[in-house]
Amino acid sequence: MNTLLHVIAAKPETGILVPIPQYPLYTATLSVLDARCVPYYLEESNSWGTNLESIQEAYDKALKEGTDVKAIVIINPGNPTGASLSADDIKAVLKFAAEKSLVVMADEVYQTNVFIGEFISFKKALRDLQKGTPGKYDSLELVSLHSISKGMVGECGHRGGYFELVSFDEQVAAEIYKFVSIQLCPPVLGQCIVELMVNPPKEGEPSYELYHQEYTGIFEGLKKRAYALYDTFKQMEGVEIGEPQV
Repeated sequence: MNTLLHVIAAKPETGILVPIPQYPLYTATLSVLDARCVPYYLEESNSWGTNLESIQEAYDKALKEGTDVKAIVIINPGNPTGASLSADDIKAVLKFAAEKSLVVMADEVYQTNVFIGEFISFKKALRDLQKGTPGKYDSLELVSLHSISKGMVGECGHRGGYFELVSFDEQVAAEIYKFVSIQLCPPVLGQCIVELMVNPPKEGEPSYELYHQEYTGIFEGLKKRAYALYDTFKQMEGVEIGEPQV
């Protein structure tokens, strides 16, 4: 994420649409880069989902203020909201980004923590749009991010992760990878955990049963704690809270 924002934020007038509430690293990084945060507000009454009208208003306001909006950040599932976006919400954001020529930065590091519904990746939704309307969304630039330090893997003491560039011009992608290459690599252990995250043991393999046991235990533990907080807050006078999604 930090790398991508460095590449995109080329001048002080550069703006990035960022969800509110959000993981504060986005606003902090934009501040360091002397770029502009363009906040759009999530819809609490809709399980903290995206509101296209809110995004449009934030975009229009930024343009009037002289901001050159280059990208939109989506955190799915949400941090700190826990929202798991629906297929319709995701496609609406992708269509908006295509119309405005925005880079979509999909922060999907909590993708395995879904308690209600299912996780739908932005890449899958983009491929569905491309299949449904051939040629229209082929140039929509998407970045998908994942990490070993969050979600079900939760190896917070280690550092490792990846981002995938979709539909980026080859020369642009090459410059981004060149920028990445001048930085330090994650420790070998972190790289090994990334491999395990994207290619976990499969049923029938020697380590699958232990992996499945530990994975299920972590998942159920997180779910139990989430609902314990939910039930407690529900009993507090003057407090409104939505059912945990992630």
